[in-house]
Order: sequence, then structure tokens, then C-alpha cells
Amino acid sequence: PEQLWRSCRIGNSANAVDGGVGVLYLAGRGSKVAPVLFVSPCVLTEELTENNISGAMMLKGPQGAMFVRNLARTGFKDSDWFYTSFVKHAAAQDRPNAADIRWGAPALIDELKTIKPKIVVCHGQMVFNWFMAREAALNGTKAYTFKLKEIRGAWFDSKEFDCRIYP
Repeated sequence: PEQLWRSCRIGNSANAVDGGVGVLYLAGRGSKVAPVLFVSPCVLTEELTENNISGAMMLKGPQGAMFVRNLARTGFKDSDWFYTSFVKHAAAQDRPNAADIRWGAPALIDELKTIKPKIVVCHGQMVFNWFMAREAALNGTKAYTFKLKEIRGAWFDSKEFDCRIYP
């Protein structure tokens, strides 16, 4: 929850790249009052790299730099966005399993309820399917899983988090 909004070593996860003992929890990056929240499946291994220049952080490395640069090019200001990952540690082969998802969900829910974004952009099918399953459970309906190419450009409104979810 709120005290985990900083990077630190906590908990265990058998699927974590470091064997799961004292995994590095990597906090999100951006404005905590942002209208747009981007959610990736898990922390990338390169984001965990600590060296003399910088410590571990979200959006580190070439992919992160390109993402931030493209946000600026499209008109996003730093106050407009927050980037986080569903699983707060690097999962083996960058593929979170069910245990990782259960472990990461409370922190993501806390971020959603604290930031209160109007738009959530899901980076990947796993993240989108998690939102779909939560809404289905809330509504008492069956959760569908979609191929992202089938629903590209679509969205749905989340009653639980009072925002619009984009795959």
C-alpha cells in the first residue's frame, strides 16, 4: 500500500528473477495525480540494474527513454501520466504467473484508488484480462478473454475504479 510507493526490498515470489528472496519492489514513476495511468505486466530486468550512474527505477534504459520521449512528443506533460507495472518485480522471462499476479494486485489496486486516473492504458493482454475479470466479478457476469487484435481501439468503463480502460 502507500508505504510501498518507494522502491525497496520486500516479500518473496518464487517467479522473481533473483530467486524471490527479498525481491526488489519497484515503485511506479510519474505524477500521483495523473489523469492517465499506464500499466505494464511486470518490471523489466534492465530496470532493476543498479550502477554508479543510477539506481533501479521504472522506465530505465532505451525502451523507457523512448516511451517518455514519445509521451512528450504527443503533448503529455509530466503531470499528465503515471507509469507502473502490475507485478512490481521482474518475473522470469518477463512473464508473470498466477502467484505473481496475486502478489502484485494489492499494490496496483492501491495505486488506482490513490491516483484516481480517468484513463488506464494496459500494456499487454494479461493486464487487460485482469481488469476484465474484476469488472465481470463486480457485475456478476462471465469474464471474457479477448485477443488484443480483436478489440484494438475499443475500451470499457470500469465501475470499480471509475475510469476508462484501454487495451
